[in-house]
Amino acid sequence: MTLRRVPILGALIAWAAMAAGPASAQVVLPAGCAALATVVHEACTVSTVMQCADGNRIDQYVDGEPNNYQVLNAGWGLMGYGLLNRDDVTFRTVPGSGTSASIDTLIATGMTEGRFDQMVSTGAIRERLYSVVETHRLSDDTVEFGGTTWRRGTAERQFNLRGNTAFRFVVDIYVSEEDRILVLGAYTRQTFGGTPERVAATVRDIILPGRPGFLSSRSPHGCDG
Repeated sequence: MTLRRVPILGALIAWAAMAAGPASAQVVLPAGCAALATVVHEACTVSTVMQCADGNRIDQYVDGEPNNYQVLNAGWGLMGYGLLNRDDVTFRTVPGSGTSASIDTLIATGMTEGRFDQMVSTGAIRERLYSVVETHRLSDDTVEFGGTTWRRGTAERQFNLRGNTAFRFVVDIYVSEEDRILVLGAYTRQTFGGTPERVAATVRDIILPGRPGFLSSRSPHGCDG
């Protein structure tokens, strides 16, 4: 599948930076990546959604500072996670270890699933292998940001260790059927069957190229905490 690429022109980038205002700062894109969208969350958080040479990537900034990243394949299935300011926390999918979620299947049927292995290091954990089940579901609910319609849904990621669920994440997702873009929002996380914890990252706006605030690492609408 070939995703539609969004061109980034130098003039557009410069204009977007000025339009975002003096409190905004431009993100630096990784080599080989083109920006698709800037996502404004609550809690001073902004994400840059990118299409890269080998798939997709989402970099997240908190109060303008680099925080974390997620690597996804062309179908928006999880491939990796890490921190942008540290190298001791990594989640990496083992190549060829299973199947992956597909955005085409998700849009066509409302659900898609991937099953694969990931090698996880978290500082306290070094190179531990987990079996992962990732399930994306779409509802009929839609929301509009800047004139673009997004379908709402969830992405559930379950990390299993020796047959038991070690970690479970349920993430709000937003999907543009026209552009084949998937955006991540707020999520709950649960460890070893404990009480689920809600993490504040509700999507306030999704900014596509041409709108003020595109490519900013800070919210153009201000910080609501």
